[in-house]
Amino acid sequence: MNAVVVITSAIPVWLTWLLLACITLPALAEPSQEYKPLLIEITSGRLDNSLEDVAASASVVDREQIHAARQQLGLDEALVTVPGVFTLNRYNFAQDLRLSIRGFGARANFGIRGVRILIDGIPATTPDGQSSVDDIELGSLERMEIIRGPSSALYGASAGGVLSMESERGSGPHHIETQIKGGAYDFRDYRLKTSGEHQRFAYALNLSRLSLDGYRQQSATERTLFNARFDYALASDGELTATLAVLDSPQAQDPGGLTAEQVIADPRQAAPLNLRFDTGESVRQQRVGLRLIQPLSDKEELRLRGFLVQRDFSNRLPFNAIELDRVFGGGGVEYLRNDKWLGTPGRVLLGIDLDYQNDQRQRRENLDGLKGQTTFDQRERVSGGGVFIAREQQLTTRLRLDIGLRYDWLRIAADDHFLSDGDDSATVRFSQWSPSIALLLHANTATQYYARIATGFETPTTTELAHPVGGGFDATLQSETSLSYEVGVRSRLSPLVRVEAAVFHIDIDDQLVPFEIDTAPGRFAFSNAGRSLNRGLEAALTLGKSTGWQLRSAYTYSDFRYVDFTDQSSAQLDGKQLPGIPTHQLNSELTYRNTTGIHAALETQYIGRYYADSGNDVEIVSYLVSGLRMGYQYTFKHGQINTFAGINNLFDKRYNANVRLNANAGRYFEPAPPRHGYAGVSISRDF
Repeated sequence: MNAVVVITSAIPVWLTWLLLACITLPALAEPSQEYKPLLIEITSGRLDNSLEDVAASASVVDREQIHAARQQLGLDEALVTVPGVFTLNRYNFAQDLRLSIRGFGARANFGIRGVRILIDGIPATTPDGQSSVDDIELGSLERMEIIRGPSSALYGASAGGVLSMESERGSGPHHIETQIKGGAYDFRDYRLKTSGEHQRFAYALNLSRLSLDGYRQQSATERTLFNARFDYALASDGELTATLAVLDSPQAQDPGGLTAEQVIADPRQAAPLNLRFDTGESVRQQRVGLRLIQPLSDKEELRLRGFLVQRDFSNRLPFNAIELDRVFGGGGVEYLRNDKWLGTPGRVLLGIDLDYQNDQRQRRENLDGLKGQTTFDQRERVSGGGVFIAREQQLTTRLRLDIGLRYDWLRIAADDHFLSDGDDSATVRFSQWSPSIALLLHANTATQYYARIATGFETPTTTELAHPVGGGFDATLQSETSLSYEVGVRSRLSPLVRVEAAVFHIDIDDQLVPFEIDTAPGRFAFSNAGRSLNRGLEAALTLGKSTGWQLRSAYTYSDFRYVDFTDQSSAQLDGKQLPGIPTHQLNSELTYRNTTGIHAALETQYIGRYYADSGNDVEIVSYLVSGLRMGYQYTFKHGQINTFAGINNLFDKRYNANVRLNANAGRYFEPAPPRHGYAGVSISRDF
C-alpha cells in the first residue's frame, strides 16, 4: 500500500481521479452475458497465457493494425495506440528507430537500447544489449506483443520492456502476392510473397526492395530484404520452426542534426559537416534461427532455441569512419511443468540462456567521404548467460501469485590491435540477480487487477564502454539498475468497450546518460547518473469492433526526473526532467471497415513538450500530427486486389521527426517532412 501512495502522490489531481475511475468502474460494472474471453495469446511472458491472464502491463498489435493501408517505413506506425511507448526517427534510416518503453531506450542516439526485442522467439538484441530492427520486414509480420516495464527476471539485461514479433506462418493453399507502393520523395517499395501448407510442412517467403530519396538532403536509403519461415509439425506433437533473414542495405545516408536557426532557414538542408563527410551507413546481415517445442507428457514441455547472426556494418561520421564485422549467436533451453501445490494448480518454468558476441571494430579517418589511415583497431568479445526460474501458482480460484528469479553474468573483453598509442586491452565483468513478484486477481469474468514488483538492469554496450580517445573500456561505467512498482486493471465493460490502466513508480540507479564528444561530432560517450525516478500513468480505451467503426486511444503521463546527478560539466541536475520523453502523450486511431471491402483510418498523435538536453535548457514544443489512410479490398474467387493510399502529416504541421539528445553546438533537430502521400496496390491469389 505504501508503494501505491508514493506513486499516486506524484500524479496531478485530475489524473488521480482518472486512475480511480479506471480502477473502480470495472469492479462496479456487471459483465455482459455476451462476454467471451479475449483468447489473445501472449507468448513473450515465456509462460504462455491469454492476455487476460498476464500479471503485467501488456499489449498485442494484430495483423490488421500492422498492415492496413500503412506505408510501413517503421515499426512505430503500428505502435501508436500502445500506451507507455514513445518512438522517434521514422525517416532517418542511418540512426534506426528510437523506441522507448516507460523511458527505457530514450537515451539511444542510434539503435535501440533498454528494450529486449525478439523475432519468432529469437533475440534481435545482442548479448551486450544493442538491438537493431533493420532486417525486420513489416509486410511479413503477423503480430507484435509488448510487455511494459522491467522484465529482467525473464530476459536478463536490457529488458526495461519487451517487444516480441511473430512473422506470418504459412497456412492453407499455396498463395502468392505481389505489391507495389510509391509516394513522395521518390518512395518506392516492391514486394513478392508466397506461402502455403502441405501436410505437416508450412512455409512463408517474402522478398522486398525499398528505395527512398528522403525529405532532407543526404537522407536517401536503399534496402533489399529476404525473410523466410518454415514450420514442421513433428509426429510426436512437437513443432520445429526455422527462420531466415538476409539484409542488403548499401546506402542509408545521415543528414545530421540542425540548429534552430538552420531549421528556420531551410529545414530540408543537411548539416554542413554531414554533407562534407558524406555521412551514412551500409549494412549486410544474415540471421538464422531454429526453435523446437516438444511436449514430454501431458504435463511437461521442452523448448529449445538456437540462432546465429552475421553483420557487416560501415558507418561514416564526421572526421572518422567505423567498420564493424560482428558475429553473435546463442541458444537456450526451457523446461515447463504443470503441477499442483496444496490442491491448487500451478506451473513452473526453468531455463538457461547462453550468448556470445565477437566484434572486429576499426576506426579510420574520414577524408571528406574517403577512408584514411586507421586510428583504432580492436577486437571485442562478449560472453554471458542467465539461469532463471518462474512460477505461477493459483492461491484461490480467482487469485494467482507469480514469482521469478534470474541470475545473469556477462564478460566483455577488448583486445587492442592498434598499439602505436599503447596497449589498451581490457576486460570488464557484470553480474546481477533479478527477482520479480506479482499478483493477479480476476474480480469477475471480464475484469482483472494486477500488482507487480520487478527489477531490471542494463549493462553498458561495447560502444558505450569505449573511451572517448583511444581503445579499451571505461571501467568506471556501471550497470544501470531499476526497481519497479506497478498496479493495473484490464476490463471488457461490454462487447464493444475495453479499458485498461496502469500506474507505475520506477527507481533507477546509475542511469546511463549520453553526451556528445566535443572533438568528434556524431560520437557519444556515456556516464552514470546517480539516481533517477520514473513515475507515470498509462490508459487505453477501445470502442467498437473491427467491422464497422472502432476507436482506439492511448494516453501516457510520464514524470521522469533525475534525483541525484551531476553531469560532465559539474552542473547539478537534481530535479531536472530526463530528456527525450514527453510529459503527456495522447494517440488515437479512428477506423472504419465494412463488408464491401472499403476501409479507412484517421490517426492523430499529440506529443507534449519535452527536453532535448539533461539540463532542460532546450525545450521541444508540443505538437499535434495526423494521418489519413484508406483503401478498397476486392475479393474474387481465388484471390484479392487491394488498393490503398495514405497522407502523412495531414494538416502540414512543422515538428521534429527526431531530436538528438545532449548534442553539441545546438545540433538537436531533425525536421519531419510536411504533408506528403503514398499509394499502392497488391494482388494475391491462391493456387
